[in-house]
Order: sequence, then C-alpha cells, then structure tokens
Amino acid sequence: MNRDMESWCNAVADNVNELGRQMQKFQRFQQNYEIDKQIEAMQQLNEKLASNAISYTNLILAAGYAGYLTFWATLSGKVPAWLFSLSGFLILTSLTLFICWEITKMVWGAIHMRRVSKLLAGQKGPQIVAQYQAAYASYQKKTNIVWVFFLVPTVVTGLGAAFALIGFFALNLWKLTFS
Repeated sequence: MNRDMESWCNAVADNVNELGRQMQKFQRFQQNYEIDKQIEAMQQLNEKLASNAISYTNLILAAGYAGYLTFWATLSGKVPAWLFSLSGFLILTSLTLFICWEITKMVWGAIHMRRVSKLLAGQKGPQIVAQYQAAYASYQKKTNIVWVFFLVPTVVTGLGAAFALIGFFALNLWKLTFS
C-alpha cells in the first residue's frame, strides 16, 4: 500500500509538473501573441501615418506648384527673358518629374495589387496575411528605392526655379536699397 501511495504521489507530481510546463509554454505563447499583435498594430499605425504624410505632402506640393506658376506667369516682361525661361523650364521640369512619379507609382501599385491578388487567390488561413504583408513590404521597399531617383531631381529643379527668382529679386532689392 505504501508503494501504491508513493507511486500515486509520483504520478500526481509528474502530472502537476507537466501541467506547470504546459502553462509556461502557454504563457510564452500568449506573450508572443500579444507582442505580435502590438507589432502589427504599430505597423498599421505607421502605414496610416505614412499615408497621411504622403497625402499632406502632395497637397502642399500641388499648392506650391500652383502658386509658383501663378506668380511666374505674372513676371513676363518684368524679368529678363533668360530668367523667365530658366525658371519656367526648371519648375516645369520639377512638376513633370512629380507627375511622372505619381503616374509611375499608380501603375506600379495597380500591377502589384493584380500580381498579389493572383498569388493569393483561393488561399485560406492565417498564412495569407503573412504572404500579403511580405508582398506589401517588398513593394514598399522597391518603391522607396525608386522614389529617391524622382525626389532628388524634382526638389533640385523646383528649388532651383525658386532660388533663381529669389536671387533676382534680392539683387534688385539690393541695388534699389544701396544705389
């Protein structure tokens, strides 16, 4: 009887220990799940913030181009022809590059979405989310690389146009003030 009791106690202890190990595994799983959910929430928030920032930037750029071109159109005959032509060329180059980037991004995004839709068509389960996120991350990475090649010349030519006119007006102001 003593052996039976000891055997039973050992079996109970083993079961309790096993339950403890299972609980620890479950707690680690739960912690990892919560961390994954937090990471996912942060990624979604980051994407939303980036989207809002892009929308705001595009609005500011559109207003800037409209304002600059409106002002530039009033300068005909008031600035030297070479400066009028140079500033017009630079701002239109900048605007054209910006528009080309937006068109490229739109077409590239549509092609990407079509490709991802075909890839994921008919699939079910949680792996589809991971595959979509991986495809989106790859698209974003490629987009960010190409974006720089449009951004730099767009900014340089746009600011070049503005600084050409600012320089002209600053020089004239200097001459009027100190002559």
